Amino acid sequence: LSAIKEFYEDRFELADLSEWADLNGRTYSQLPEQVRRGVDRRFLSSIVLLQETAKTPEEANRLKQLVFERINSGGVQLDPQESRNAIYPGPLNDMCIRAAKTPALCRTWGIPEATSDELAGGVPSQERTDNPLFSRMQDVELVLRFIAYRQRLSNQTGALKDYFDAFVRIANQWPQHLIDSLERLFVDTITLAEDLLGENAFFLWRARKNSKDGGTFYRRPTVVVYDPLMFALSQRLSSGDVLRQSAEAVREDIRVFYESNYDQFEGRYTNLANIQERNKLFSAFLDQYIR
Repeated sequence: LSAIKEFYEDRFELADLSEWADLNGRTYSQLPEQVRRGVDRRFLSSIVLLQETAKTPEEANRLKQLVFERINSGGVQLDPQESRNAIYPGPLNDMCIRAAKTPALCRTWGIPEATSDELAGGVPSQERTDNPLFSRMQDVELVLRFIAYRQRLSNQTGALKDYFDAFVRIANQWPQHLIDSLERLFVDTITLAEDLLGENAFFLWRARKNSKDGGTFYRRPTVVVYDPLMFALSQRLSSGDVLRQSAEAVREDIRVFYESNYDQFEGRYTNLANIQERNKLFSAFLDQYIR
């Protein structure tokens, strides 16, 4: 749907046509009138799932998800959050989309910030739509990760994707005042993270054998840092001003922190014991400045 809309708006040209190569390089408005009429006459099919198809709400959701995933098996595969957005719309999902526009999140993850026009309900800028994290809704999933991560140790029993799916489905039924408070919690936490560590807040230090200084920061953010750091900061918002006063020391000491705990951040350790350990490590790291 986005591609069709953008084509009608002359936002890209046709390319790689083998059957009608002379149309390559043309936008919609540059097509011959007869060709435009042929395009306009095309239709899009849709599938409607009736509620009575399933006996329970849980079965109805599962059926909807199954059909959606099978239809999505061709063409460009949707990322998990794109599917989640289509299958589980609701107040929490809306909040995640809204909170993903927080400037601190955009800056720390290299996503162009929302313009005033977009914040007022307009369309995103071309710069944002060209950004892969934004276009695949991975920025929205980062908000969901933060909210769901806080209960992950207690509730995750299977794959992380399934846990996030279940979390959104259930949390969409929470009262609006609770969802609003979680949005404020996210905004305050991501802002504190940027204030302490700057736009590189979620960069990970990695040891390198051939490096003169023994290692370097990866030039991109990673969830192995984002998850536990955001978790620890969210529990220390009341000490945010004290931490901000030590921001310079935090930035100087973070490299030593990663070097001392390299084993916990070296690989993609995703079992619950490693998750809990990283939470404890970041909590202890921050508490030394509060004390």
